[in-house]
Amino acid sequence: MRREEEIFDLVIVGGGPIGIACALEAKRKGLKYVILEKGTLVNSLYHYPS
Repeated sequence: MRREEEIFDLVIVGGGPIGIACALEAKRKGLKYVILEKGTLVNSLYHYPS
């Protein structure tokens, strides 16, 4: 099986509040982006101390 390569304009490291804000701005600008997150999306909010 051969996997096709994808080329992105932007790689966002972290899917927390700032990462999501960056992704929204990238979308507005028409950029192709990917978010890399080690946990679930907005993992930092899920584990934020009360």
